Amino acid sequence: MVAATNVLHTPQLIFTSLSIELYADAADSGVYTCQVTNPGGRLYREVEVVVEVPPRLTLLPRTAEVTQGERFVVECEAVGVSVPSISWLLNAVEVS
Repeated sequence: MVAATNVLHTPQLIFTSLSIELYADAADSGVYTCQVTNPGGRLYREVEVVVEVPPRLTLLPRTAEVTQGERFVVECEAVGVSVPSISWLLNAVEVS
C-alpha cells in the first residue's frame, strides 16, 4: 500500500488529500472507508471494491474415446470472480 498526501492552501480553506494505491489481489475486495476528521466534525464515505479474478480451470477435460452410440460425459470446472460461465463448443459451434 502506498499513501500520498497532498495539501493545497486557499485564503479560506486548506485542502488535503490522501490516496492509497494497491496492486489488486482478490483479498483486497471489500468496503473501503475514507474518514475525515477535524475539530469541526467528522464524515466518511464508503466505496466498495470488487477485484475481478480471471477464470482458472480446476477440473481439466480429458481426451475421451467412445464407441458410436455409447453415452459419454466430459467435465469442465472453473473458478473466478465474478463467477465464470462455462460453455461447450463442438467444432466452434456451441453445444446445448
